[in-house]
Amino acid sequence: MKIIRKKISEFCEELTNISRVYHSRKRALVIRNKLQKTNHNRISDNKIKEIKKYCKKIFGYEKCWPWLATYTELRGEFVEGWVPDEYYETIIMKKINPHDKAYISTVKSFDRSLFGDIAQKNYFIIKNGNFIKDSEIIDINEAHNILNNAKKEIVVKLDGDAGKGVVSVEFLNNNEINLKRYLSSRKNYLFQPVAKQHEEISKIYPKSLNTIRLATLFEYGKIPKVLYKKIRIGAYGSRVDSIKTGGRFVMLDDNGCASSKAYNELGYSTEEVHPDTKFKYSEIKVPNFSKVMDTCLKLHLKYPNVGLIAWDIYLDENKEPKLLEWNARNPSMWINEALCGPLWNINEYF
Repeated sequence: MKIIRKKISEFCEELTNISRVYHSRKRALVIRNKLQKTNHNRISDNKIKEIKKYCKKIFGYEKCWPWLATYTELRGEFVEGWVPDEYYETIIMKKINPHDKAYISTVKSFDRSLFGDIAQKNYFIIKNGNFIKDSEIIDINEAHNILNNAKKEIVVKLDGDAGKGVVSVEFLNNNEINLKRYLSSRKNYLFQPVAKQHEEISKIYPKSLNTIRLATLFEYGKIPKVLYKKIRIGAYGSRVDSIKTGGRFVMLDDNGCASSKAYNELGYSTEEVHPDTKFKYSEIKVPNFSKVMDTCLKLHLKYPNVGLIAWDIYLDENKEPKLLEWNARNPSMWINEALCGPLWNINEYF
């Protein structure tokens, strides 16, 4: 029976991978179509033939060409060594970020236990139908008292989501929160103070917490390294910097200096100044950036169970790096592979 169950499990996993590969390649074609509607340069049929030939040689299949074609159109050139996103998801992530070890990054209530005071403080959390503060169960009246004595604005976050880029954050007045509603939802939540960022970062766009996104890679037998670095910026009145809500990102160099253009969720370069504040992206220089990078590398050593972690860091009012969130479950990579890659040594994975 054990052998049969194992075979069934392997068969189901293979079907899942086939489905993920199919939908990933389809997504690449959708993105290419959207890019071309923005008058982005379309590569020639001859270039696609070259890419297919390269795919056959390196990966064994021509059918993985859509992502490499998308990368080429974004970058303006083809670069050998790129990994199609479906292989990143189904081969690389499976090898370096096993699901059972990566999923913990979606459970935000565990962040302070794992990383300490650098992680966001909680007024309290709702977990398993209880209000919990500092590892003690409190009643709903005490929870209300905590909120009433807190600063006026409160951040409420859904805990344990799937890490798929879904924005699950609310900004509420402390005296308008109906705790019974959250309790009755049978979901888990965190109640936190609103984070305050450094004035230099706030100048770019003051309505959202503009975070520095770094990805660190910790491969077997090697020391952790930074794969890419960028700053994410809100826009159009949004309180969050997610590109899903109209935000954009700007790539950073090792000194924390930004490139001259921002990119949207398609990886398309949109403008040179912020649409709301008119702040020039080329004038961005993240203070204390060397400490930001060093902090992320050290944080990875606190959880070396996975190889790849994407960190969302903000600078507090004293320029100190603080951890907002981290993602080991599903760090999106295709835009970064296109703009900054190749990020992987394909000889180690294929």
